[in-house]
Amino acid sequence: MANNPVKTVVIIVFFCLLFIPAASPENVVFNKTYSAQNTITLDTGDYTLGVSSGNVTTILITGGNQSIILDEGDCKRFGTEVLCHDEKISDTQARLVLYDLEASLTVTLDVNDTAPMVIGDRRSATIWINNTGEREAEDVVMRLTLPENLTAEDVAHCDTNSTSVYWTGRLKSDASDDCTFILRADGAFDAELQARTEYTTLGKRKTANSSSTTLTATVPIKFNITITDTASLEPAEPFTITFAIYNDEEDENLTIDPFVIDYDYQVDFISTTNNDVKDGSGEATMTALLNPNETVEGVVKLAAPYINASGTIEMRMTYNFTDEGQRMFAKTFPYQTIRLPLAIGVSTPSLEFEALSEGVINVSVYNPYRYFTFKGYDAEITWSRAKQPITVQVPYGQTRLLAAIPYDMPDVQRRQREELAVTVTGRAEHAQTTTATQTFPVTITPIKDVTIEKTTSDQRGGDGVLTVDVYATNNHHQAVTAKFVESFPDGVFARGTTEATKKLQPGERVLIYSYDVVVTEQQATVDFTTDYDYGYRGRFLTRNHTLSVDLSPYLPQPLPPAPANQTAAEATTTQSPSLLHVIIAAGILFLIVLIRVLWQWLRHLHTFKLKHKSILNQYQKLIDESSLTRKRKQELHYQQDYLRKKLDILEAHIKGYEHHLPEELAKLHKQEKKAEHVRQEVHGRHEALDKEMAKVDAYEKELLAFLKRVQGRERHLDEDKQLLAKDAGALREEQTALSEALTNTYKQQQLLADRIKHFKTRHTTHVHDKMSLLAQRKKRALDYHKQLDKEEELIKEEFKRLEHDLKASEQDLERAEKLYKESSTELQQGELHDYEANRH
Repeated sequence: MANNPVKTVVIIVFFCLLFIPAASPENVVFNKTYSAQNTITLDTGDYTLGVSSGNVTTILITGGNQSIILDEGDCKRFGTEVLCHDEKISDTQARLVLYDLEASLTVTLDVNDTAPMVIGDRRSATIWINNTGEREAEDVVMRLTLPENLTAEDVAHCDTNSTSVYWTGRLKSDASDDCTFILRADGAFDAELQARTEYTTLGKRKTANSSSTTLTATVPIKFNITITDTASLEPAEPFTITFAIYNDEEDENLTIDPFVIDYDYQVDFISTTNNDVKDGSGEATMTALLNPNETVEGVVKLAAPYINASGTIEMRMTYNFTDEGQRMFAKTFPYQTIRLPLAIGVSTPSLEFEALSEGVINVSVYNPYRYFTFKGYDAEITWSRAKQPITVQVPYGQTRLLAAIPYDMPDVQRRQREELAVTVTGRAEHAQTTTATQTFPVTITPIKDVTIEKTTSDQRGGDGVLTVDVYATNNHHQAVTAKFVESFPDGVFARGTTEATKKLQPGERVLIYSYDVVVTEQQATVDFTTDYDYGYRGRFLTRNHTLSVDLSPYLPQPLPPAPANQTAAEATTTQSPSLLHVIIAAGILFLIVLIRVLWQWLRHLHTFKLKHKSILNQYQKLIDESSLTRKRKQELHYQQDYLRKKLDILEAHIKGYEHHLPEELAKLHKQEKKAEHVRQEVHGRHEALDKEMAKVDAYEKELLAFLKRVQGRERHLDEDKQLLAKDAGALREEQTALSEALTNTYKQQQLLADRIKHFKTRHTTHVHDKMSLLAQRKKRALDYHKQLDKEEELIKEEFKRLEHDLKASEQDLERAEKLYKESSTELQQGELHDYEANRH
């Protein structure tokens, strides 16, 4: 540009010294001379750089609609970066420096008084954290580690634990935070306090620490307190606190008023070895005056009579030496009792019972606490085999529960497992309870039953008659009387005894009855079932036994072979039998076998008739020769009449069969002629039948596919049922947990009521202690004001010194401005000279 003079190197150095520090840069991203248009890629986006004139530079931000104008020597901030226009070199070039901004933290620890402390002294302290950088500090962790015997209390704007004071969070640029608290001396210590801070900026972890502050505490007296280990205390188990206070001053008396052992409502006072220790409501106190080199000692015995007891025991001492003012000392110890479960047992070591048995199971509960006595128990016993679920109430004062559970076992056919659940709640003082639950497995075994055996035989040598013998064995330890009844499927004809009542002695095996079964070709496998019942242990038991018999070995002898001169059509039919062929052949065979069976039956009936006549003759001899009573003879006559009537019926049946036999033979001959006619028709229907069978095969395949789909759906249904069962179990568990939570809430309400009562009792003493502490704080505040006055005078002197330095700086600035004007004149003349030279 024509109006721009040449700038000298002095101006460049001046700009660098004046403007670059103003941006507080930490990291130089780039430092380069750019001409025309360039693209700069940053972590926050793309920036487009262009020179619009010799005096200003325009920065366009990609993705936005803003234009930033950088005046000569100006700096602008873009997100987490700063861009500075350091100088103008020509009308087409500009030198730009882009810096990454960082967070920079400073930490200051201030204790109002660093003079040596004594036990019980308190000092106020403050920690300031400032971010003087241009970026937000992340993951800030400030921690002040406390030495032993120094405790932080009344903490504000930060957190504390037994070993440190700490603050965590984020701190923006130019932001600050503070943490205030009180330091209390609990014993002697000598330590340097330093607040250490770690933070993250630009992905790097940095540290900032405060200056060290030395703080000490002395013990004007020797004071020792010990307490027994309370980590494994049982309820009501005694534990002791031993204390010793020694005045080690040579010429000063020590007044203790009072020494307090403070405990809450969960602890009881038992005894002490020091008669000066007095037990009050929730605390043991003592006052004493110790001469130089004098000692006072004591042992206080306490106990926590609660099942679940936990808390702290505080020892406080207010004391003073002659002309030194009152001091405070405090120390705390934790205590906690362990919880032991109640032990539940049953009277029998093995809960295995035989079916149909009755008896009693005794359930007991054992108290495992050595120093604790329960006033009573509530027991809830649940068992499906008990005659009824029961709840046993035990009177107060007992420490062991004996509950008799009557049971009545059912009749089971196989070994069965069940559960006996027992829940016992122990009751004690202060509305305390503890609950124990235990589950016992119960096994029910089947009884030794009456068993049935069946044997089959062909005693007549292939005549188609099967003989079945039925035996019974009594496996019980006592005699039983059982009634046996045999049953057969439809179409099975049996003769002989099929019903009987027998008395069986223990271990006895008896033949109950024997019967014959006529075997035909239509029968394959037949089930022979024996139903029997008997009384045992006052129960009426019903049983059955089934024997499946393959009747093919007992079929009658086959018919003679067919004649050899059969027709070609018959031969073809024989070679390729169809379903209809088989049915017709089976029908013919059935008729032949039926005729044969009828003939055999007629023979057997005739034999049976002869046997019955022999029996009637024997009965007649018995009637004539016996000397039975008149009633017995009459019964025999009745039986004889019954047998005669039955014999007459059988003779009538025989005559009927003999009369109809020629007719049946004629019908059979006609059916044989019809069968020949049917054989001729079967051949024509054979092809149609094959087609139908093909259709049936296709349908069968579709049916199998459908069955597979059904089985898949059944598996899904089973899985859904299992999930529903799990959900139901989870709901039951949630219901149980809710019940327990309600019970615990009730207990906590009772404990809270006791604590409120105890707090009211201690309130007066606590207010007195607070008033004493406020008086001490007031005194310290007056001392602090005096120290502030001294510091104010020092600040005034420092202010005067700074005013003098400021005047000197102003004079230096005037000299710099004068030098700048002279340099500007020389630079303009140089640029003009260069311009004229370029023109020429």
